[in-house]
Amino acid sequence: MSLWRWVSGKLNVRDYEPWKIIYGRDSDSGETVTPQSALKLSAWWSCTRLISETIATLPCAIFKKNAAGDPEAYSEHPLYSLLHDTPNDEQTSVEFWEGRVGPLCSDGNSYAEKMFIGDRLVSLHPMPVCDVQPFRDQQDGWKIK
Repeated sequence: MSLWRWVSGKLNVRDYEPWKIIYGRDSDSGETVTPQSALKLSAWWSCTRLISETIATLPCAIFKKNAAGDPEAYSEHPLYSLLHDTPNDEQTSVEFWEGRVGPLCSDGNSYAEKMFIGDRLVSLHPMPVCDVQPFRDQQDGWKIK
């Protein structure tokens, strides 16, 4: 039955276990790989670190279209220094973005708390993924709890 569901395309992402369906086991090595077991591997940490550091050092800018319709850097935008230089008082931009990309690799999402003075956004503070519970409000769309 599982093989038929796999061939007919009626499996969802969580059901998709091709090695177990076809060969009756999880993988060729016989070892089950879970997110918790992957965290114990130095290779996983090396890859996550490499991805995080690389993405964090990419140029971050805000663009606007000029009169010809071409994009150009817009460093006068109020959010430019927040995203490009220092998102908060404790981190540089590179440190902040490294810390946001790491959870993307392991958990598939990342969060930052917006801090305001009046109506003006003044800083972004990292939030642990385990402390955030997203849910969809039927009237307003996505909300964070």
